[in-house]
Amino acid sequence: MELNELIKQRRKELKKTQQDIAAECNISFQSVGKWERGDSQPGADKLPALSRALQVSVSMLVTGEDDGEPPLTGDFDTGRFCAFLASLRTRCKLTQSEVAKQLYVNQSTVAKWENGKLLPDAGMLKDICVLYAVTPTELFSYKADLSSPVVVGSVGSANAARIWRSLKRWRLATTAIACFLVAFIVLSTVMITQNVSLSDYKSKYETAVIQDKENVEKYNELVTKYEDVASKYETLVKETNTVYTLTLFDTFAEEKTVTNQVAGNDYFALSSPAKDGYVFKGWNSKQDGSGDYFTEHVKITSDKTLYAIWEPVWLDERVYGESAAEINALFLNIEKDFDKLFGYFEYFRRFFSTPYSEFDLYEEFDTAAAIYGCFDTSLSYTDDEYYVAYYPLYICAYLSDAEQIARAVPELSQLADALSEAYDASLELSCNATAGYYYDDTHEWGEEYKNMVYESYFNDYAPLIKTICDAMGYKEKESPYEKFVKAYSVSN
Repeated sequence: MELNELIKQRRKELKKTQQDIAAECNISFQSVGKWERGDSQPGADKLPALSRALQVSVSMLVTGEDDGEPPLTGDFDTGRFCAFLASLRTRCKLTQSEVAKQLYVNQSTVAKWENGKLLPDAGMLKDICVLYAVTPTELFSYKADLSSPVVVGSVGSANAARIWRSLKRWRLATTAIACFLVAFIVLSTVMITQNVSLSDYKSKYETAVIQDKENVEKYNELVTKYEDVASKYETLVKETNTVYTLTLFDTFAEEKTVTNQVAGNDYFALSSPAKDGYVFKGWNSKQDGSGDYFTEHVKITSDKTLYAIWEPVWLDERVYGESAAEINALFLNIEKDFDKLFGYFEYFRRFFSTPYSEFDLYEEFDTAAAIYGCFDTSLSYTDDEYYVAYYPLYICAYLSDAEQIARAVPELSQLADALSEAYDASLELSCNATAGYYYDDTHEWGEEYKNMVYESYFNDYAPLIKTICDAMGYKEKESPYEKFVKAYSVSN
């Protein structure tokens, strides 16, 4: 069974969620999802915790076969693990270069394994155990008889094998052609000495020529394949010996730009930074996040620049799990509805700058109803008298749903109380959803009266938006209330 299938199957057998596994392994639940989809494999430092989380032996994770050992109990010790790898290599009397050839990696990669700058993943650990003749349990318990000699295993190399087979075919083809020519000469000599008739000799000669052409074609085909493999091999060697520049740009880091020199075709281990109020989505090839994402490592084949992509959140999903994810999603919906509300407000303010002679009262009613409809909890309806279309944006409903979710988590009781207060304030304003609330037919629609009506609208909305924003809690990003005051304050 493949490792990704094992992780998924075992997690379901234990009735655990990806968030449960992520919490026990101290990683993001997105990383667990990538493990289960086979997009990436857990590194050596994650296997002890994963062994305990899934309640299986580390051998089951590395080789797919259970050796009967219990799950690992101790935490991963990077220093001991890397030193033990170096000791195993010494016991096997292998150099770093010889290990690199056996595992088909760069010698610098083996060196990084042994000095702790890089850790192999689960797939590579299987080959390492075979090469060093140790079990995964011995590898992660840092225990093995380092004094006695061992028979070094062989993991082979698919690419090297293909090159060898091509060279072997080429040599066999050359030998076959040479043998054929020798046989042809011997046969011709025998035929002449035995007075074989000319017609018989001609027939056999033509047959031999045809067979020779076929052999030559096969030989040329093998030579072409060999040259293609040799060319790819030369390219690979050239890329491997080239050093490229990897630039990491993170707007939240103390050092905004970090430059690394990386050998060609080598894998660079990427960090996963954390910041309160934000979730780290990964490293992206484009600054706006529209390019390719890299999370755990990146293969370097040219100069490359990666950008840290962050997404603001209100609650840390690593702490509160699915409840935080649901509340964050509801808050994002409220933010979107605020954008729609501000669009209606802009539309409404434009009417107040319209001369009275061009003013359409019914259209103004529609605008007022649209603004109040932002806090209407009903689905939708039309007022037959004024043709007023209400546009419910469900801010009340979002606040109510978020409160119920927060109420189920004891640590979020204060947030639940704040959301309840914001819901009551929104509902109160919703109850005044009538265009006539601010209009008085006895007043002339002059500048003073228009300003008074607009100021009444602003004074109703500003404290309500502030109450909602305070309940949601904005940390380092500009809140909708601040945007609202900046754009629509009566002093502007």
